[in-house]
Amino acid sequence: MRELENVVERSIIMAGDRPIELSDLPPHIQGIQKLPTQFDLPDEGIVLEDIEKKLIHRAIEKAGGNKSKAAKLLGITRRKLYSMLERLG
Repeated sequence: MRELENVVERSIIMAGDRPIELSDLPPHIQGIQKLPTQFDLPDEGIVLEDIEKKLIHRAIEKAGGNKSKAAKLLGITRRKLYSMLERLG
């Protein structure tokens, strides 16, 4: 989870006032297929924890409830996924 937070924060800094693009993400993330090339950042801001929850839930749904596969989709270990799930509730 911390890595995801760091990637999002770094990407926001790299993008500045423009939308985040794939090139703003670290190389190991850029290799993920079907990753949106930009993210909207509303003027009122975002809550990273909410985004993390949504991404995790989408990955688990896409993996048919298999947490090992969901972790792989997210580029993290199964152990890290369980840790994130526990922290996020």
